[in-house]
Amino acid sequence: MASAAVVIPAHDAQETLAACLDSVLSQSVAPAQIVLVDDASSDGTASVAARYAGRVEVVRGERRLFVAGARNAGLRAARAEIVFFLDADCRADPRWLAAGLAAFRDAAVGVRGRTVYDHPEPGPRDRVIETGPRSAYFNTCNIAYLREALSKLGGFDERFWCGREDTDLAFRALGVGDILYDADMLVFHQRRFWTARQIMDDAPRDQLEVLFVKTYLFSRNPGHNERQRRAIAAFRDDCAWGRVLYPRKLLAAVFPPVLLLRYPVRSAADAASLPLCWLRFVIKRLMYWYGALRYRCAVV
Repeated sequence: MASAAVVIPAHDAQETLAACLDSVLSQSVAPAQIVLVDDASSDGTASVAARYAGRVEVVRGERRLFVAGARNAGLRAARAEIVFFLDADCRADPRWLAAGLAAFRDAAVGVRGRTVYDHPEPGPRDRVIETGPRSAYFNTCNIAYLREALSKLGGFDERFWCGREDTDLAFRALGVGDILYDADMLVFHQRRFWTARQIMDDAPRDQLEVLFVKTYLFSRNPGHNERQRRAIAAFRDDCAWGRVLYPRKLLAAVFPPVLLLRYPVRSAADAASLPLCWLRFVIKRLMYWYGALRYRCAVV
């Protein structure tokens, strides 16, 4: 069986990191290497990581690398044949590594798994991330690649320093080989809530969304193969209606009552969070428009 390294980028992740590392150390097949990239955290992330000394290799930078740079730093430190990527706010099923390793085939450059939000009834406050077999996104909270292939591709493109770096890498990797899906490669996304600070921290990601769609949806890419064209078409179907990005989110921004259809309100806390949820959609749309000006891309 091929050797596996697990790369985990972490920034201010003290609340979720221990559960993440414990889940990796409890795998039915032990990884050859666990690399934690502490991305200039200002909370107790370093203290949590110190409890795993000798079992987890820590890469720590003096300045923020952000998600693309942090994953590249972890990739450079990885020595195994296959690199599994996991986020610090996730925990892996005990058979996650075994399932991912078993899923690799000769023609595959990568394998992505199933990600489930770790709460049965999320509300408007929840930061939900879920992926399945029909997902148009290649979230790096649960994916594995051949290390040699990533090295040849140059790793993550740091133009997408805080968003869409994962799907960009996948689209480029599909030019080399297939990315398979395996439902048994299971990850649980730990429950987290949106805050005003997190909404503002996410704003640059929404600008990069425009750069991403300009690169892949609205530019000619004659060199793409059939795998790449299918993946890009699936992304287009999910995110754009013509030049309108995420039309349902636009509707929620201009007509707030739509939020009641999108998010069932089950508690007073859910109801109180609806204004913040609406503000998130408004800021997201403003960032799309700013990105359209910055990257000279005609989107709404």
